[in-house]
Amino acid sequence: MMLQPGRTKNFYSSISILLCFFLIICSIPSVSAESKVFRPDTGPIPNPLPLYFIAVHNEPFHGDPHQEQKLQAAYSVLREMVSRADEYGLSLTLMFTPQWGTMIGSDQEKLAEVRSWEKNGHEIALHHHSIYHSGWDGYTDYSPDEARIERLKHTKIPEPYLGTLDDMIAALAPLNPVLQSGCANDEQDKVTLPSSITYDTCSGFLNTGIPGERSIGQENGKGVNDFVIVGDVKGTEHKWLSHHIIGVFDQERVAEQEIERMSQDSVFGAITHSSQKQAEPTYKFFTYIHSRDPLGNRSRTLSEIMNEHILPEITLSNDVVNARYPNERVTYDDGGSGQADPMLRNELLPVGPKNRKLPDH
Repeated sequence: MMLQPGRTKNFYSSISILLCFFLIICSIPSVSAESKVFRPDTGPIPNPLPLYFIAVHNEPFHGDPHQEQKLQAAYSVLREMVSRADEYGLSLTLMFTPQWGTMIGSDQEKLAEVRSWEKNGHEIALHHHSIYHSGWDGYTDYSPDEARIERLKHTKIPEPYLGTLDDMIAALAPLNPVLQSGCANDEQDKVTLPSSITYDTCSGFLNTGIPGERSIGQENGKGVNDFVIVGDVKGTEHKWLSHHIIGVFDQERVAEQEIERMSQDSVFGAITHSSQKQAEPTYKFFTYIHSRDPLGNRSRTLSEIMNEHILPEITLSNDVVNARYPNERVTYDDGGSGQADPMLRNELLPVGPKNRKLPDH
């Protein structure tokens, strides 16, 4: 076929355009259902980050001859943790034992600093070491004699009795006169839970899976919150979430793995201690969270999680909530494994009234 001279140029131009278009199409990789979840430069797209809260436990060192020195050293670690969290836009839930209320309340410089932390978005909350903990803080609603009997099962020299749970709350009033959240060491016995602490993270139950299932050590799922547990204790409604220890390197890795598997609609709870031994694993977790949430948009305090009604609520019966359970304390403050005593792991059923360690109240 002969082309007229005027059309020859247009013909070859059209061919060139078609050829270029063909080459561009061929250079684009085919997209399959499997490849849609991959970025060419970064690999698999991670699941959306769930909301999360990070709690810091501040220990009492009650009965320790070097208590004041240890409190001061822990305060220095806490100050650094808050500073690191501020750099990443993380909101911490700072849980204080009553001894910290006395120490900080008597030091105007520290008190002003802690109040500035609260103004900056961190929550001031309670931490309680009950008579079942390896290191009691001295406060209980059991009588001094009952407390001494229980403490002799945990230590050769029982710590001095300091007062009731109301006295404990009063000791923390300089830090926060309206405490509503914390970890009251109520895994075994809800008598250790002050009535004013309506938001708690130490129920002893998992907040994922079958409602009412007990947690054992730091098993998988300890930090996963798919629902809020609701229950009645001494006529007051309380609500519980759960948390996973991140202050130990192996447990910090487990925490990252759990987060990667979680739904965006769930909440992850993390806990560490103002201990130099737990500082580096904690900062590793901060760095991981920052890489996934650069602006800290998914960070919340414990009370914020509860007040925003993010999760569905499941009510447990009074019999389940208020039963006496074996001593399952697993929060170690020396950088230990965080695993429950193996002698206590074979008994998960509530302890009947005939087997109570202390008299009924």
